Amino acid sequence: MSFVPTRISQLPELTSTSTGDEALPVTDGITTSKIKIKNLYQGGTLTANTVDINGGAIDGTVVGGSVRAAGSFTTLSATGNVGVGTTSAATQLEVSNGTFRGQLTVHRNNGSATTTMGSIALAGNNGSGTKTTFAQIEAFSGSVGAGAENGNLLFSTIRSGALTEGMRIDSSGQVGIGLTPTARNNTRLQIVDGIGFPATQVASSDANTLDDYEEGTFTPTLTFQSAGDLVVAYSQQAGRYTKVGNKVNFIIRILTSTFTHTTATGQFRISGLPFTTGASGNRPAIATLAGGWTAAGRTVGAYVEPGTVYMVMGAHGTGVTVIDTAPANWPTTATVNLFLSGYYEV
Repeated sequence: MSFVPTRISQLPELTSTSTGDEALPVTDGITTSKIKIKNLYQGGTLTANTVDINGGAIDGTVVGGSVRAAGSFTTLSATGNVGVGTTSAATQLEVSNGTFRGQLTVHRNNGSATTTMGSIALAGNNGSGTKTTFAQIEAFSGSVGAGAENGNLLFSTIRSGALTEGMRIDSSGQVGIGLTPTARNNTRLQIVDGIGFPATQVASSDANTLDDYEEGTFTPTLTFQSAGDLVVAYSQQAGRYTKVGNKVNFIIRILTSTFTHTTATGQFRISGLPFTTGASGNRPAIATLAGGWTAAGRTVGAYVEPGTVYMVMGAHGTGVTVIDTAPANWPTTATVNLFLSGYYEV
């Protein structure tokens, strides 16, 4: 009675090139299929450059060896890099072709509205060595009716251990940062808590670029060109500003409780502006309501002096020249009462 092998290890070894094709059975539990291998034997090599696996093919005589496999389907190098459409993959996975769209498709077999479709998770290990998704990009369906599909692109990052959506681009091209964008006066960018600008302006030469925004307060002070023995105490002394680009809008409120001088000379000024005024000759007039002054036939007003941090209190009237007010126009012991609003450029 001849020996009947019951294990693969009991089969005799093939020591010479076989004639014809060899077939290895592969069973998946129910169905048995075959893998056809050409001219393979112990200690030998493949004499053909194709291994057929259920009708497919891997081209090239070396796969995973020291030489990259030829062909344009999938090639592997000795470094473990996988290339699709390239034989010189520089990263672990590289997909290359001459078509602009469709190089990589991530598909979820789902036809529901308002649900996550394809997504890409960007993961690493946390401090305990557990694989963790730190960021994710996903497609989120809107409507799914054939020919009327709408979609959103979501960007999420991990916060306190949970993935949280940080930015969304909706099907209309609107971008929401920290919120879901809505139709709002045709705006494309919507932000949950405002836009932050650097503390120091980074000026742009582009006329259509907003390069600065700032809000704040400042403390205006009264002085003369030469203060001399001027003494001022305030019961109200406040300034607020909003800077947009190169324009500073402001309001000032001053009320004195003490105002004395005997040796002061020159222009009467309000100093302490939050930004140095532009060095050009632009001198915008300031809306002014004032008390505590005297200038016969004239009305008091203010203008910004270029290249400084102060305004000059002047006076003007019909048929008279504009003058800069001086100590004589602001009598000692008077109560100076000022409301000013205006703007200047930096």
